[in-house]
Amino acid sequence: MKPLTKELYAYGLSALFGCIGGIITITMIWLLHISTAWVWEDILDNNMDDPSRSPYVFVTFFIASLIAGYFAKKYTTPLIGMDEVVVQIIEKGKTRWQDTGRALINGLFSIASGASLGPEAPSVFVSAGASSFIAEKTRQPTKTAKIMNISSVSGMLGTLLSSPFLAPVLIAASAKNGVKNLRDSLTYSTIASAFGVGTFFGLFHTVAVINLGLPEYSGAGIKALTEALVIGFFAAVFLGIIFKATSPVIAAIVKPLKEKPFTLALVSGTISAAIAFCIPLTMFSGQYTIPALLEKSAEFGIAVLFIIAATKLFSTLLLLRSGFFGGPIFPMIFVGATIGVIITHIVSIPLTLAVAASITGLLTVAMRQPLSAALLTIGILGVSVTSVVAIAAAGACLLLTLLPETSDNKV
Repeated sequence: MKPLTKELYAYGLSALFGCIGGIITITMIWLLHISTAWVWEDILDNNMDDPSRSPYVFVTFFIASLIAGYFAKKYTTPLIGMDEVVVQIIEKGKTRWQDTGRALINGLFSIASGASLGPEAPSVFVSAGASSFIAEKTRQPTKTAKIMNISSVSGMLGTLLSSPFLAPVLIAASAKNGVKNLRDSLTYSTIASAFGVGTFFGLFHTVAVINLGLPEYSGAGIKALTEALVIGFFAAVFLGIIFKATSPVIAAIVKPLKEKPFTLALVSGTISAAIAFCIPLTMFSGQYTIPALLEKSAEFGIAVLFIIAATKLFSTLLLLRSGFFGGPIFPMIFVGATIGVIITHIVSIPLTLAVAASITGLLTVAMRQPLSAALLTIGILGVSVTSVVAIAAAGACLLLTLLPETSDNKV
């Protein structure tokens, strides 16, 4: 093929697999939501948007623990998260599609149990698994398989967050050898992400929106940008403190049971169930419970809000270390929103500013990718907070300069 023909073929392939990734994501989100709603709203008569205390949480977590423990015991290699999937498709051009079944089943039971886990990890795993399967079975060369996988994952992220730019930025930030040789991959990713957004719009005549129930924000002046810088830094500090405080506790639970994955899943599931029973707002991924958090924040007070944020973060980190499968990003968004509310209880500033800056600060430190964290927050809260988010990410980067680059500091 001539160079132009080859490039147009790559563009078409990117668009096709961007749509495929979008359709898979829509299906995954629907499946995860409908399963969780069936368990908690239809069977247990509980409200997912504002859950009440229920002893059945011990039952659902026990069942999810059995599934997580079974897979952890049967397979010695744990499932990888979204960041690792992106790195794998950049470096190898594919992922291990044979693990897609257990990722789907484990993720489905983990999230439907009411655990504090997000849908992004199962969604990206299934998207990459599907494209890797197609590439292998049709015997595609490595370069073509890489285009298919990058496009499928990009379409997934574009559909989930209505942004054609987040996936390319994630790919660029995840490249260990820099972005010099990634020009084509970034182009294909942008095309696929745009078609992922277009797939959702074509099916539902709207873009995917996550409504957190925040007041509209008109924009930021010099004073607001200064506040965002400080909030981004202190939100990052909060994450660092909680992570530092909980790491020894999690290690004390996980290390003695490392060779007993089934027992580890049961113990961690029971602990997280107890947290969910005592503090129901720590349940689920987090994006749907934020409006209830905002509504009840005045009666909670600073101490209770701090406990909610800390225990939700602890539960998410513990489950991810214990064989449960899901993502940390949406729980982080809930924790960031909680920190933002706490700040408004201390200082009189707009709620949307505080929440946007806090979410950005937490995600920046958790992901160690300031631009990815900023685009993710903008994709959720809208373009009105763009300048606030940018400055908050810079504030969080101040803390990153003080932290060593180790895997132990990553979520």
